[in-house]
Amino acid sequence: MISAEKRQQILSALESFGANGATVKQLSEKIHIGTSGTASYVCRLRRAGYIIEIGKVPMRSTPIYVVNNGKYQAEGPDIFEQCRANWQGYQIHKIFGSASRQVA
Repeated sequence: MISAEKRQQILSALESFGANGATVKQLSEKIHIGTSGTASYVCRLRRAGYIIEIGKVPMRSTPIYVVNNGKYQAEGPDIFEQCRANWQGYQIHKIFGSASRQVA
């Protein structure tokens, strides 16, 4: 859990980079926290929906993040929620689907 004060500090620092966004390293230099701590905060804020990844640094796999101001919303439930909702149906399918097969 991130305190409201720390969350606001990180979000305002990220907003200061504008629409171009920032990497974890750039953000850590701005808020004077180590990169591993900043990465942990970014991960938590991303899961909570406060920030989003808008792309990667060219020629690298480093993600670029911006504050989610409501402009970017998920269009439907994510794949994990769909799997969780359909899990019981899958188990029933496996039970009855494999029962009808007979070995020759």
